[in-house]
Amino acid sequence: MSESAIKITNLTKRFDDITAIDNLSLEIGWGELFGILGPNGAGKSTAVNILNTLLEPTDGSATVDGRDVVFEPECVREVIGVCPQEPAFYPHLTGEENITLMGEMHLVPKDVLKERVKSMV
Repeated sequence: MSESAIKITNLTKRFDDITAIDNLSLEIGWGELFGILGPNGAGKSTAVNILNTLLEPTDGSATVDGRDVVFEPECVREVIGVCPQEPAFYPHLTGEENITLMGEMHLVPKDVLKERVKSMV
């Protein structure tokens, strides 16, 4: 286990001529409760998407449990999750089908996925 649960150093993310995050640095220790607050367009979702390996930073670095989000995305995905404001499920699918779909998208082996889904529903 690394010293910090999350460490962001001089993180910048640009989308063409828009700077969504400008030189952000922060460190979150194990067991700390942390919230990200700010107005629309402040870069909150962008920062979370970088931590979840959905986006790559333009500059700087971010680690989750000591794992680099750019160079070790698979390892990061094993130790982090997000509960978004908007539902991230498909309403026409059952709970079991939604969980199975997400597992398939993350390439969880079918036998492992079947057992995990069974334990959740």
